[in-house]
Amino acid sequence: SMESTRSKTEVWLIGQHITEITGAQLPSRGDVLRLFFHGHNEHKKTVNDSASEVAASVISFWNKARIPTITEKSIGRKVVDLFLMWKGLKKNCTRTTDTQRKKEETFCDELEDLFDVAHPKAMQLLTIKEDRAFLAAQREKGRRGVMAGVDKKIACSIKRREESKSKQSLQQNQASSALEYDELGSSSETESQSSSSSSTSSLAISPVVSSSNLTALLSGSSVPRLLV
Repeated sequence: SMESTRSKTEVWLIGQHITEITGAQLPSRGDVLRLFFHGHNEHKKTVNDSASEVAASVISFWNKARIPTITEKSIGRKVVDLFLMWKGLKKNCTRTTDTQRKKEETFCDELEDLFDVAHPKAMQLLTIKEDRAFLAAQREKGRRGVMAGVDKKIACSIKRREESKSKQSLQQNQASSALEYDELGSSSETESQSSSSSSTSSLAISPVVSSSNLTALLSGSSVPRLLV
């Protein structure tokens, strides 16, 4: 058959397997299937196991872009659904009807479109304008835009926002804020001398800071509350 003459790493309509998702765009439907088949065909993983691995890879990409998603489990189900859609087409690939041909064409045409796993309220949840613009662009035919350029803009926006928060905080409570900042900076040096500042010290020298603490530390207004 035509299928048996293809290489082991090539899949009908999809093309070659990939071992990882790369690039500066959110993963496409084709990326997802090519990675899925790498696990399912080459490593003989079950449909669900292969889909779970793909879901983990997809969610890490979306996290890089700072866009809220549906759950990893839901992403896994979407991967399985996409595979089953392909399987249905493959099952009828010997049919030469117009309907089958159109279905195959549509499927191929959508391979480079976004595999959309955004949270249903992603646009409302995204507070940075550039984030919303990036998601909208990626949802266009063939995924417009790249992550790198947007990341730069996002970094500037975050910096502006944090500077604004710090400024407001310092204006409202300049004396105590200055004292708290001073304690935070010098706590690791005075740890052995002062037992009363032990909570401050442990925060300052802790090698692991949780994301919520990090956000609080970055935001000037949260620092005094954190150290009280």
